[in-house]
Amino acid sequence: MIEEVKNAGADIIGDEDLIKQIEKEGKIEFDRCFATPEFQHSFKNVARKLGPRGLLPTAKLGTLTSDIVEAVKAAKCGPVNVRVNREGNILGSIGRISYSEEMLMDNLRAFFVGIADNKPEGAKGTYLLSCTISSTMGKAVPLHIKACDPSSNFFMLEKAD
Repeated sequence: MIEEVKNAGADIIGDEDLIKQIEKEGKIEFDRCFATPEFQHSFKNVARKLGPRGLLPTAKLGTLTSDIVEAVKAAKCGPVNVRVNREGNILGSIGRISYSEEMLMDNLRAFFVGIADNKPEGAKGTYLLSCTISSTMGKAVPLHIKACDPSSNFFMLEKAD
């Protein structure tokens, strides 16, 4: 199992020893944490460290699963977690600072196509009214709405005049 998970692309593989290391040193060197349901009870001592960072394995995020190999493969493909707030804003992450420009553009394209594909059937007219992009603590940069709409001829073009 360990070899299969490593071949799937996992960077760090551990068990109780890794949890004890996190508990003692507080050092967290990963972006996602996967676990099987049988192993979930082991996280009770580090839940206060992993929970606020969103690293505690949960079934809702797909990080608590019996099929760790498939979950790691899916995570390495870069799935996007999207949520909608009360004001109707669609929020999601398209990458990290370590991603290349090409990877970010591919993720942004997939993000917009995913939004268009999941448009509610009852929604009529223009679904996207405006679009901005920003880093975590940076200024928001407005994008031309035609460049964000997959049904537009100007989708993902540099200039959408």
